Amino acid sequence: MKRFIGLLIISLFLIGCNETINQPQDTSMFEKRTPVTNRDSVKNRVPFGRALECLNLTREQRLVIDSIIREERICTIECKKEFNDAIKTLREEYNAKLQKYRGVKRTDQIKKEIEIITFEFRQTQRDLEREYRKNMEICKKNLYISIETVLRADQLTLWNIWKATGKIPCDRVKP
Repeated sequence: MKRFIGLLIISLFLIGCNETINQPQDTSMFEKRTPVTNRDSVKNRVPFGRALECLNLTREQRLVIDSIIREERICTIECKKEFNDAIKTLREEYNAKLQKYRGVKRTDQIKKEIEIITFEFRQTQRDLEREYRKNMEICKKNLYISIETVLRADQLTLWNIWKATGKIPCDRVKP
């Protein structure tokens, strides 16, 4: 009987070993990742500064465009500051409204009022974020329009290619 149990244990051990040997091993942690080659060019746009390098701008054009870029940066900074100030005051108002409910036993009525206050806060915050994105788009749109007024016809065609595809419009090799 002891011999039978011993053979049974050995056979189970050998069967268990065979199963683990026949299973494929995961070697993914040793493999290198392959780069993604089929990227959408519109999502991964080349920055417009790189596109400007391809336009062969004159010195005067470059000076004017640099001042336009500075104005756009000022516009975006003002938009961000305005948005942050609005969010800060909104949070202060929200906390002030909730202050009267702190330390009070929460009944169904109080819970309902807190839910309403929170819903209004979130809705107002979404509206502010939507307005912020719209203002940033306006700054960007004004930048592009201002740059287009400075460009010559041949430069403008390259610029429009960049706007449509997001790729560098000239034949230069990427560094």
